[in-house]
Amino acid sequence: MISRYGGWAMLAGIALCLGCVDTGVLRATHGRTVLKAFESAVTDATTEVEQGVVSIKIKTDQAKSQQMGLFMLGEAMGGGGSLNGLILTKAGHVLVPKVIKPEQTKRLEVWVGEKEYVAKFIKADDQLGMSILKIDTEDTLSPVDITKYEDLKIGQWGIIIEAGDEMTDYKKLKRLTFCSSTVDDFYRQFIMDNEAAMSMPNGARPDGALLINSQGKIAAIRLGGKMFSMADLSEGILELVAEATTEKKQTDDSKKKAWFGVATDSVNKDYALSKNLPSSSLWVAYVFAGSPAEAAGVKQGDLITEFNGKPLRLKGARVAYYLGKAIRPKEGKPFSITVLRNNVRKELTGTYTKHPEEETLRAQDLGLTVKKTTDEDVFSRGLSLNTGVLIKDVEKGSPAATSGSFRQSLLYPNDVIVEMAGKPTPTIAEFSAVLESLRSEKPAIVLVKFYRGIATGYAALNLSKNK
Repeated sequence: MISRYGGWAMLAGIALCLGCVDTGVLRATHGRTVLKAFESAVTDATTEVEQGVVSIKIKTDQAKSQQMGLFMLGEAMGGGGSLNGLILTKAGHVLVPKVIKPEQTKRLEVWVGEKEYVAKFIKADDQLGMSILKIDTEDTLSPVDITKYEDLKIGQWGIIIEAGDEMTDYKKLKRLTFCSSTVDDFYRQFIMDNEAAMSMPNGARPDGALLINSQGKIAAIRLGGKMFSMADLSEGILELVAEATTEKKQTDDSKKKAWFGVATDSVNKDYALSKNLPSSSLWVAYVFAGSPAEAAGVKQGDLITEFNGKPLRLKGARVAYYLGKAIRPKEGKPFSITVLRNNVRKELTGTYTKHPEEETLRAQDLGLTVKKTTDEDVFSRGLSLNTGVLIKDVEKGSPAATSGSFRQSLLYPNDVIVEMAGKPTPTIAEFSAVLESLRSEKPAIVLVKFYRGIATGYAALNLSKNK
């Protein structure tokens, strides 16, 4: 079913693009030629993906969602919220452009044409804002190949495909649109000239609709009412599908966040222009010891230009935001990075590792919780050295908090203790050893040497209350 939005002017424009009519007076015969050319172009372009666009209906548990103070799509549409989805595997895995909360969901329906399937939730990804469902069927499904994508350029036209529902007898809705502008963000947003004008009975078009170019390649998918580039989303979606289709159960350790391990600074655009450097790039300000970045050979002063084979995008501080989103670290997952080092291009590869767990110690006698001082602490907290133990917490009323000054504590979080009772405490182990000796000796006062930023300080802790 082809909707009639856009009018004859748009159809004439398409026909001209296709070379179907001349530029003379638009007669009735020309109008029929235009419509025929338009229908043919739409049919040819959408053949491969049309059957993979399906209707999704989410019925939520209203009591649970209200109890948690959440407003779900299902409630917004009378408990039977409808949106589009994409069949991604022949086994029945379906992509939904929404983070589904299974504990608040009563029923998930996938309508393939006029046939209804009850689906089960498999996995969600908060960063993508998408979920994977699974339907069981012996019917032949037609998965959408999201690896066949191509961005639209400003001025190019495309076809938006939406899955029909009972209001349209489950026929596909297809309509023409033009790319009038783009918004350059982590996920590129295409601004279509008639997206806002095309209204639905409920006031909004359903998410999950596909934007196809004239060659039948996927340009974008609608999320949150906006068209976002499939070129940006495809890799993340494929990762999500791979996680959803694996039968290997993740252990608690494998779910822990991995890391990359660099701090970056943006490139001044005038400097980049004068030195013929890409403005969408980042200086490496710091490489954390023991990080995957260090193992891959990244060095302070490198200029990052590409990550995983893709050039960085955006300008200024937003480039760091882009890289932070693009990294998507997972333990054991490989990565590649391209840097300029002394104007020489270098291709580096590595593998993400699990972020080291914090080594902490609770010193109840002093009223302190301390941790190992890491490179990350030194850089992010502006510390003057990477030795000693970093104070995480100071207990109120404890020896570490009590002083003769009104409302003044002796020690504070982020202070670094480097010496206690005249003995160095460069590590957690040595701090613990000194603490054990104090418990044996039971002194009334213990002198602590610490750093607060770049300043050196001393604090006399009164331990007599512990006796």
